[in-house]
Amino acid sequence: MCRVETTQKRYAKTAERRRQIALAALEVVREKGHRGLTTAEVARRAGLKEPAMLYHFPSRDHLLVAALEISEEQGIPPFDVLEEADDALDTLVDVFVSRQTEDWRVRLSVVLAAAAEDPEHPAHNYFRRHYELTIDGLAKLVRLCQEAGVAHAEIDPVTTARQLAGVWDGLQAQWLVTQDFDLVEAIRDAFRKITGQPVVEVKQAIDALIAQV
Repeated sequence: MCRVETTQKRYAKTAERRRQIALAALEVVREKGHRGLTTAEVARRAGLKEPAMLYHFPSRDHLLVAALEISEEQGIPPFDVLEEADDALDTLVDVFVSRQTEDWRVRLSVVLAAAAEDPEHPAHNYFRRHYELTIDGLAKLVRLCQEAGVAHAEIDPVTTARQLAGVWDGLQAQWLVTQDFDLVEAIRDAFRKITGQPVVEVKQAIDALIAQV
């Protein structure tokens, strides 16, 4: 066997082992929440000795990030559904609702996002990628709404996307603490206002009245 084939097999084995550990971490978080995860428990479920597992994921925080990453991999990419959506906002909210029912996911995401401000934290790179994809996806959503005539034509999609992402994260964080409001409706309402939908609706109503004169 040539050296290249040997190296490829070694990489494939390592990748599969990391996936096995990540799935075990995800299983623990789903059952016990992020506070219930321990390196010993993940190692046991992955069928490994703890030192062997720590070779791949050297800390509890690394395991939590791995759990979040693989949960995203298993779920529906939230912005991939927009291409064929007749109502982009409702479609995105439907996807959000399906994820929102998994309380552990929101809690884990909020906790790790707060820690990700430290460039040395294992969540830092994950959330850099996450926000890049989120801003791109939300900007696409804004453009779709502009093309459909339900968002203000003069707003900048990327700037608006950043505002929407900030509101989305902030509302999630509030909801986790209080749970005294409808999170989905709050996000839907914020989107309408930030994208200028009420203004567009008023303008359309005025245009319709003028057309009748």
